Amino acid sequence: MPRLRATRPNEVWTWDITKLATEQRGVYLSLYVVLDLYSRFIVAWMVSRKENSHLAKQLMQEASTRYRIGLGELTLHQDRGAPMTAHGYLDLMAELEITCSHSRPRVSNDNPFSESQFKTCKQQPDYPGRFASVSHAREWFADYVEWYNFDHQHSGLAFFTPNECSRIGWATWLFAAKRHCKPPMKPTQNGSSTVRPSLSCRPRKCGLIRHILTKRMKT
Repeated sequence: MPRLRATRPNEVWTWDITKLATEQRGVYLSLYVVLDLYSRFIVAWMVSRKENSHLAKQLMQEASTRYRIGLGELTLHQDRGAPMTAHGYLDLMAELEITCSHSRPRVSNDNPFSESQFKTCKQQPDYPGRFASVSHAREWFADYVEWYNFDHQHSGLAFFTPNECSRIGWATWLFAAKRHCKPPMKPTQNGSSTVRPSLSCRPRKCGLIRHILTKRMKT
């Protein structure tokens, strides 16, 4: 995967499309999801009967407008599917001055963050498996996005929610963790003790840090 690094929300987005099975054999819906790399916040999504570049353009135009993405501010990662490489779609990205990053040719796992989110989605206990209609899929996924963004304690975010990381930023909670957490002391070879970070430390689980971050989010 191209080495993309985000230091703030809405600096790098990643998106993909997955198929949703329906109760009608051989008929699938297309789920479009745009994910913020920094916070894992789902910034835009769409369920449609079709998969094409026109819908991709519509989704990206609406998302960039909603989040007030300035010219040249955003990098967008995607695979090399037909909607992502269509001339009309790439022309819009150029017009918005969005830098496009694509997976390597013939590499199926070059979009791991989007793929991980789809896995989380389809492994939910209440995931229907097959949807009765487009409206059924949209209704279920709307509830899922609400849970994922605001209640899901993400293991990749030290068990903070995407919304918390989007609002307060990694730097804030990491500063709190370093200042208020006391990692275990590990003796060195000469007998002195050195502070080492605990591999099992989970800032999201620390009541003191949780209290500090909650206060900062309210200010």
